[in-house]
Amino acid sequence: MRLGMLIVAVSLWTVLAGSIATADDTRLAEELKAARLALDTAFQNGDAATIKSMVTPDHLGVTSYNPGAFATDEQIANLSKFVGKYFDFSKTKVDVLGPDAAMITFENSLSGTYNGKPLPSRVFVTEIWTRSSGKWLQKIYQETPIAE
Repeated sequence: MRLGMLIVAVSLWTVLAGSIATADDTRLAEELKAARLALDTAFQNGDAATIKSMVTPDHLGVTSYNPGAFATDEQIANLSKFVGKYFDFSKTKVDVLGPDAAMITFENSLSGTYNGKPLPSRVFVTEIWTRSSGKWLQKIYQETPIAE
């Protein structure tokens, strides 16, 4: 009888603990999706102050249209070379790596030019985000052109 009650108790705890973690992961995923959208909007609007406030000091961006990794200051200095927009985002997948780290992946379409050259029409994006002092900051942005 005691063994049966112990098994039930452990099973119940496992289910409840999984539900708590899932609820927390869902909340974190929603926070991250909102942060990602705000940062994408800042890039499209050329809002340097918002960009700087939403990335880590050692942030790197690897885009499909620049030959190397951009540090934040270089990205901001080159914002005027990007003439285009992002659209048609696929469903965003958020993988919570820990309480203060996550990876976001998605596909999106691009339209426009960078430094006069056409942007790829479709890219796969991976972002790494970390939380510092309660605020989510993007650490790495990497995109790869893909076939439509």
